[in-house]
Formats: sequence, structure tokens, C-alpha cells
Amino acid sequence: MSQPPDSSDYAEASPDDLDHNPGPHEALRWYISKYESSYGQSTVPFADGLRRVLSPSARLRAKILATDAQSARARKIAAGLLASRTPLLLHLGCGWHYLPGWVNADLVGGKVDLAWNLLRPLPFPDRSVDAIFLEHVFEHMTYSQTLQVLGHCRRALKPGGVLRVGVPDAGMYAAMYSEDREGLRTFRWGRATAMLALREVFQEHAHVSAYDAETLLLILDEAGFPDAAITPAGTSHLLDKAPDFEDRWSETVYAEVTRPV
Repeated sequence: MSQPPDSSDYAEASPDDLDHNPGPHEALRWYISKYESSYGQSTVPFADGLRRVLSPSARLRAKILATDAQSARARKIAAGLLASRTPLLLHLGCGWHYLPGWVNADLVGGKVDLAWNLLRPLPFPDRSVDAIFLEHVFEHMTYSQTLQVLGHCRRALKPGGVLRVGVPDAGMYAAMYSEDREGLRTFRWGRATAMLALREVFQEHAHVSAYDAETLLLILDEAGFPDAAITPAGTSHLLDKAPDFEDRWSETVYAEVTRPV
């Protein structure tokens, strides 16, 4: 029987140098190193160093406090954006995915035009926004928080304004686990088992909720967007160009809808 590894074996495994045909134990050590280590990048001074001493929930609370502390300044920035952007397009929860031509908004620490806590009413007048896009945001919130944010979006959108939402398709992952486990391991390459690939969409990346097409449409309906429709990734029936990020197409379910009058 081989000796079990100690913790240093996991710390030394690099997420970037896994062979294409790893053994199960090598793949497991790579997986632990990648998903249980402190990694990332932030625009906030010293934030990357804090990752090693603060839990994800503590870092999130710190970001929220820092963002809320800047709300007066953010409102002034929002007023300038309202005056200068036609049409006014909001990319909410942008993180590091920056969309040219859109107002990119998120908590401090991302690549943003506007630092804002999405759980607070958006700093724009009622019925002033032409389009809102949220991609891989709502899985980081409870369903009640998502309904709260969608309420802010509905208030800010013009009648006929477009809301487009994309979330990781947990239903697709569940179906692959049930029907094609080897395909799931190929789709999420390097995972030692299909279950490790499945759990990511439910538990990894600070996810707290899960969606399929049915659930996404139900949440949108509950929030006052009753006519939302699922649309293929990279295409839009309501916008000149779909703002979706191509590296997310394969695992994302998208829906879009116009704000009712």
C-alpha cells in the first residue's frame, strides 16, 4: 500500500502543469491545489495577500463595506455616465469581464467603470436604462437576493428596455452526469471523477444557488419579467449584438426579455 500524501504535496501541485493523461491521484492533487488554494487577482491594494488569511465570505463582506463606503462618489460617476452614454447599457456583476461600450459595474476589486453593490437600488433614475446584462452573477446570490436585484433592474429599465441574463446551466451538468459521465470528465478536463466536475457548478466559485432554463424563467417571471425567452448563446433577438462572453457559451443558459410598460 502506498503512503498517503501530506499537505505539502497539495501545495506543490501546480494547476498549470497537469499532464494530459494524469493518473487519478495526480488529477486529485491538481484539483485540490487549484480549487482549495488562495489565488486570483484584484485591483484593491494588498487584496491578493489577504486571500491567504481571510475566508471567501470575509473577503466578500470587506468588498461590500468598501463599495458602500464609496457610494456618494459612485452616484456622481453614475450621473456623468447617464449624461454621456447613449444608449445607456449596464453590465452588472462584471468582475474582470469588461465589455467595451457598456457601463461595467461590480464591487470594488474588479475591472469596473462604476463600483456598486447590486443589492442596493441602482444609482440611475427610474426608466433611464436601455439594456442590462448579467452573466454568471445570480448563482452567487440566494434566490431572494436575485429577486431583489431584478427588482432594481426593472425599475431602472425603460419600457421596452432589454434585460439579458446568463447563468451556469446546472441542468446540463446534471444530465451529463446521469447520461454521459465520461463526456462530463472530458468537458471539465482534468477532474479525477465526474462528481468533482458536477459539484463545481453547485459548490465551487462561491456559488450559492443553481439554475436550469426552467428555474431561470420562473425567477424572471416572479420578478416581473413574464415573457422572458431562452436564447442561444451568442445570439440575441432584442439587441444588435449579444454581449455574451464566448468562453462561457458552452456551459451557460441565457434568457432575455423586454421590460413591460
